[in-house]
Amino acid sequence: MSTEIAGYTRLVDALECLGTREMFGVMGVGNMHMIGEFTKRGGRYVATRHEAGAVNMADGQARTTGGLGVCTVIQGPGLTNAITALTTAVRSSSPVLVITSELPLGRRPAGQAIEQEPLVTATGAAYVRVTDADPGAALIEAAELALRERRPVVVSVPGAVQRRTWAPVPLAAPAVRLERVPAAETDVALLAELFAKAAHPVVVAGRGAQWSGAVEAVAALAERTGALLGTTALLKDRFRGHPADIGVVGGFSHPLARDLLGTADLVVALGASLSVWTIARGGLFPSATLVQCDHDADAIGGQARPDHGIVADVHALVEALLPRLPEPGDAPARWAAEGAFERLAARQPDDGVTDGSDADQLDPRIAAMVLDKALPADRVLTVDGGHYIGFPTEFIAVPDPRQYQFTLTFGAIGQALGVAIGAAVTRPGPAHVCVIGDGGLATSIADLDTVVREAVPLLIVVFNDMAYGAEIHHLRHEGLPDEIARFTGPDLVEVAAGFGCPARRATTAAELAEAVRGWSGDAPLLIDVPIDGLLLAPWYAEVLDPPRQVTKRTG
Repeated sequence: MSTEIAGYTRLVDALECLGTREMFGVMGVGNMHMIGEFTKRGGRYVATRHEAGAVNMADGQARTTGGLGVCTVIQGPGLTNAITALTTAVRSSSPVLVITSELPLGRRPAGQAIEQEPLVTATGAAYVRVTDADPGAALIEAAELALRERRPVVVSVPGAVQRRTWAPVPLAAPAVRLERVPAAETDVALLAELFAKAAHPVVVAGRGAQWSGAVEAVAALAERTGALLGTTALLKDRFRGHPADIGVVGGFSHPLARDLLGTADLVVALGASLSVWTIARGGLFPSATLVQCDHDADAIGGQARPDHGIVADVHALVEALLPRLPEPGDAPARWAAEGAFERLAARQPDDGVTDGSDADQLDPRIAAMVLDKALPADRVLTVDGGHYIGFPTEFIAVPDPRQYQFTLTFGAIGQALGVAIGAAVTRPGPAHVCVIGDGGLATSIADLDTVVREAVPLLIVVFNDMAYGAEIHHLRHEGLPDEIARFTGPDLVEVAAGFGCPARRATTAAELAEAVRGWSGDAPLLIDVPIDGLLLAPWYAEVLDPPRQVTKRTG
């Protein structure tokens, strides 16, 4: 008869079964035995100074691997510290396991005891409390839930359960089978009719198209119908190089894309949320018929209400639609006849950009273009939140959309540094670069300790306007003094040096290019780039002055 083992050992058995090689976290009494067992077996435990960083890093792990991210925090304050990062992971559809503990509440909760489940479920994450079940089996089930529903799961294993002994029953990794919603005949017929009538159709792919394995079919759909082909920001550069590619559709669209999209008469969003950002608050394609397809009925019309909502698996819908369409060249679309594809092929990134740099600060568009040219071609780009974020998104290309990490899904700054660390630790090889504002860096500065201690090969580029840039534009728009959103320090090069992180300042394009090209790629480096924070980004101009709704054309 096998000797029973402790609950925390069963948790590590499950982590091994899941193939977990790295785990991020903040240690305490509620998880130290599990962490110790994990490291004894050769697992890499990456300690963070703040729980938000641990969840962000697990989020980055999930994004870059396409699988699970794993982290651990203690109960009570450990979990409450992680809530913003947890919500960001939820809004990013990241399957993250957060292993924690909990304490009895009693009639008058004291110390670290708190009602944890309502706190977690309010973020959209799932909460699993392990009381009488084998902790290892429970963790496997939680992993299956996280992968199937593409959201974080917080697994609470109280200390008493971790100390209790359990039989070492063999564990099996979860086999996640996604149910594919078939396409209804009426929906296929409707789309075929809409494409037949459209002169200026646009197909927009989101991550749902990628998850369903439909991206090649989506490209074929654009080719068959003569449509322009774009993506949401989260699928950035997926069709880069395709003749019909217009890039990111939404507030981050380049000027030519905006011009073309303004005349669209049909926009079909496939596995895309049709968020206010994707439709640029209603001003990007005001006269188009909007169609949204998603396998999840709750995603239809979540933010912008389409004219037609289709609940179906993207791949199933497109595969059913293609045989119903005219052969290439027979479609009525006029984009090709009007020279749209030639205009896209001739477009240069700096079209319409007048360099606004001066002796003390860089135009953020120029800074982003310098990064694009100076970085190795194989790069992972992680972008934080703030007014400036559209510039690196527009001007810095990535070889694969999974190598672009957008972290503003909850509207919270300070998430990118942790996400970038998780990606760099989990996926060595590409050049990992994090573009973050001075405000975002200040809110996540503790993560620099992890960068240095773990020798994470990460390039941290700070777009530093010495302010909360978005708030500056809001204050000026409202006619209010902007001094309350400005800061005079600290010196970020000295701050980084205090953590032991090599750092330098670049105030010109030449200095920035030299700094990037001088980065070894196998050690951390922070570059402080003073930028012109008063240059108003087009996407943020739409935040300040949302476009008025335009009556759609008829006939």
